[in-house]
Amino acid sequence: LLSKLSLLPICLGIALTSYSNSSFTLKGLSYALTSCIMQVSLNILSKKSMKTTQTSGPQCHMNMVTIGFLLSLLKITLPFPPSRPLKPPPLVPPSLSLLASLSYHVEYTLSFVLISLIQPLTYGVVDAIRRLCIICYGKFLNPETEERFNRRNGVGMGMALVGGVGYSIF
Repeated sequence: LLSKLSLLPICLGIALTSYSNSSFTLKGLSYALTSCIMQVSLNILSKKSMKTTQTSGPQCHMNMVTIGFLLSLLKITLPFPPSRPLKPPPLVPPSLSLLASLSYHVEYTLSFVLISLIQPLTYGVVDAIRRLCIICYGKFLNPETEERFNRRNGVGMGMALVGGVGYSIF
């Protein structure tokens, strides 16, 4: 019970860390919640799939990663279809697209390895702390485009970290 209760300060803390008056919209919140629900569903279903098929994370998901990577390669190498009257998308250097696609799929492969070793809830806590680090790192990398952290953001960071430590202890 205590480990599950420690999830509340994690969630509230991350919300306070990322909340800023000028960039908050209900549409953005709905996208973030949908993404979160889909990610948690993927984690839980992956864990169940690995148990029922008696396979490891990399074995179970290598096909998905390979297909996704190949589709990404096709998207950046095929020319824009001329049948569409739309303006072509901005040109992204193929090397950047390739590296972004590769890093995304490596991240998911490592995620599936990790989730095969731990419970989905524990993975969710680790993922929440990872997201907190991404928020902080993003503000560090882009100080001129991101708002500065305020007291509310600092309290949120502290709450999320206390919740993560509490989950680990309990």
